[in-house]
Amino acid sequence: MITGLIGAGAVGSSLLYFGAEKGHAIVVLGDPDRLEKYKKGIRINGRDIAVQVQEKKDQPLDILFLSVKSIDFEQAVENLQKSIDKRTIIVSLMNGVSTETELRKRFTNPVVHAVVRGSFNRGKEGTVFKEDQINITIGSEGKNKEAVTKVEAFLKQISYPYILSEDIITNMWSKFCINVSENLIAAVLDFNYGQMKKREILEAVKLVQREVVEVGRHYGAKLSEENISDNIKALIEEIDEGVPSTLQDLRACRKTEVDLFAGEMIRLGEKAGIETPYSKLLYYLVKGKEQ
Repeated sequence: MITGLIGAGAVGSSLLYFGAEKGHAIVVLGDPDRLEKYKKGIRINGRDIAVQVQEKKDQPLDILFLSVKSIDFEQAVENLQKSIDKRTIIVSLMNGVSTETELRKRFTNPVVHAVVRGSFNRGKEGTVFKEDQINITIGSEGKNKEAVTKVEAFLKQISYPYILSEDIITNMWSKFCINVSENLIAAVLDFNYGQMKKREILEAVKLVQREVVEVGRHYGAKLSEENISDNIKALIEEIDEGVPSTLQDLRACRKTEVDLFAGEMIRLGEKAGIETPYSKLLYYLVKGKEQ
């Protein structure tokens, strides 16, 4: 099985790490400048991982993982068009709840939904994550079951922790709850996970998550107050020193994914006729910090 990857950032590099552990090389694709950088290898969890790059379409891919930030999506689509044939399975590891729909508009390939959970920290020493605290949930909306089975077989082959979902839409919106609330509130306050555990902050997180739950239900997600309680419990169990991704981006002077989080919430809320005042507030505050 030949597997490719576009986007070797924090999440994408975890695939390279598990693949290297099992002796399975995952081919990295992308624009020439990035590929040149990847040829030098990537440091993950204190190890230097060799990277195999594909600069031209010289072998058909069975599975292609897409793991880029939303701001790089259009460039990634161009790279996809150059790198796949009609049988390649596309797996989106991107945040948000609309990427798979966009991919289906542009490609006839089977698309598998995926939700990544875990704390990833990226800095001068590369990417760091705890192997026993990350997982990928995979599934599809009653379609492409054969594709999901093939992706499951690959994850099993490299021993990447995974969950097979019977309701991937709800899983995606549950993760979306976290990104719109915890991720953006931490960015505005410049708080790590330890500071986010204060009672007043947890109450603010719940307010935002209830807003996401209301919009998510309109789009078919089976979310409830129980999901919010589970998310709060998971936040309390996070490592105190951990830093959510949006704050990592701000500290590194990188563009954030606020448009994919609060921006998407605003758009979906307007389409559903649901007010999203908390998302609007967080959107403008993070945008202000980006400048």
